[in-house]
Order: sequence, then C-alpha cells, then structure tokens
Amino acid sequence: MDFLIATHNNKKKNELQRILAPLGVSVFTADEKNINLREVEETGETFEENAMLKAVSGCEDSGMPCVADDSGLCVDALDGTPGIYSARFGGEHGNDEKNNEKLLDLLKDVPEEKRTARFVSCVCCVFPDGRQLTVRGTVEGVIGYEQKGSNGFGYDPLFVVGERTFAERSDEEKDELSHRGNALRKLVNQLPRYLDADLNDFILKHGKKRYGIMYFGFEDTLELLALCQKTNTEILGVDAFKLSDGDLIQPFSEHSFDFSSDSYNYTWIIDFVSSKKDLGLVFEVVMN
Repeated sequence: MDFLIATHNNKKKNELQRILAPLGVSVFTADEKNINLREVEETGETFEENAMLKAVSGCEDSGMPCVADDSGLCVDALDGTPGIYSARFGGEHGNDEKNNEKLLDLLKDVPEEKRTARFVSCVCCVFPDGRQLTVRGTVEGVIGYEQKGSNGFGYDPLFVVGERTFAERSDEEKDELSHRGNALRKLVNQLPRYLDADLNDFILKHGKKRYGIMYFGFEDTLELLALCQKTNTEILGVDAFKLSDGDLIQPFSEHSFDFSSDSYNYTWIIDFVSSKKDLGLVFEVVMN
C-alpha cells in the first residue's frame, strides 16, 4: 500500500520508510507522486493538532492515506519552549543554525543539571474514508553546550542522550532511541487494524455471494491477496470455480488448495492464481 508523507524533508521520509517497510507500506513525498499540496497554516495549539491539520490536508489533496508529523523540542528550563514553535524558534522557518544558536544563547547560564529536555513527536495518519490515527513518542535528554555531529537535522547536534548527541549517532541508533522512532513504532503497532478495515471494505465492495460462498474475479482476487499479505492475514485455502448461468461449478480438483496443513508463502499463492488467468475462473479465498 502506498502512503503519502506530508513533508518535503527526505530525511523524515526515509526514516518513516525504514520503519513502515515491514508492514508492506511504501512511502512517497508529494514531489515523487507529482502532487501539489496546499501550504498548511499550523494554527494548532498542540503537536497533535498540527499533525492532524497537515495529514488531513495531504489526504484531501492526494486521495491517498497520508502521514504527517509535528515534532519539537521542549526544554524544561525554558518552560517547554520552543515546543510547537521549534522549527521557527530563531525567526526563520527551518533555519537549524539560527534555532540552535538562539537555544544556546538562552541556556548559556543554565547548569547541566537543569538543561533537561525532551523531543516530542506526534504522528497522524489520515485515510481517504476519514479514519484517523494519532500517536505520540518522546525521548528524554539534555541540551549540550556546543553542537556536535553531522548525522542529523534540527536540534540533533545539541540533544544529548547518554554520552553522545543525536547527530553523533547512526540512523539505526536514532531509530531505536528517537521520539519519531518511538511514535512510528506505536503507529506500526496500531496500523494493522486500520489496514484490516481496508481489507474488510474491499471484500464488501468487490465480493459477490452465491450459495454462501463469497467469490471474486481474477483481478480482484490478486488485489485481495495483496491486501491479505500487507495485513499479515493467514490464507487457509483458495477455491476456483466456473460461473455457469449464475451457478458456481468447481471445474477441476487441482484448482482447489487447502493451505492449512501445507507449507506455503504468498508468492506461491499469487503465482497459483495468476496461472489461471486465461481460464475464466472466479475464486474463493478462505482467510483465518
């Protein structure tokens, strides 16, 4: 399944892709899909509200499931500042150098034990049918006295966890520790039930029923199997039928397979169905 991410930041896009890949989700930016997204005014008072505004707008503009995040740095000595204004803290939106310089200046007289802070990330996923899923992730750390490291963006060179800044860590280490990584793992844990809903919607929309059997045409069967694979739905069997005057007739025994006791994978099942393309068959997919 293809998802849109409502950002032009390729680093965020790549991070999301790494974490969602196990679900069979491919992530694209608007540029990659040649979609013009409206500029969204971030008028929300919380990270959650701003993430939702961006995800709803991106979904409406693209017709695709859209993921957006709003994240920032909350510094205890500054009463949670910069918070939702993190990206424009230094006066110019997205100018990491100015943002970091201002933060260091405000904290120049603050001792280490009071330089505690946390990154916050709220991720919202909006589906074309109106469903929404929002999650929050955080990571605790302290603000260093100088910028260190080059593998990161935003406040990463100042945010210290343990002995190193985020910008001194590999992408894999950051995925394990980061606020966005923590939020995206929550997203991954909750997304399957939303994808399952897509599966149910597909069955209701495309399936036809006869004698208590729900069956699908060739192309719909392949799409159904792809949805099953993405949602980790177990396939127990595939039955093939011919349609004759509205009746379902099993033409040959070899066109029916029970997978419940056999070793199989989705590639094998899809190949099996694909091999019947020119036989004019319909298929029942038995799912667990």
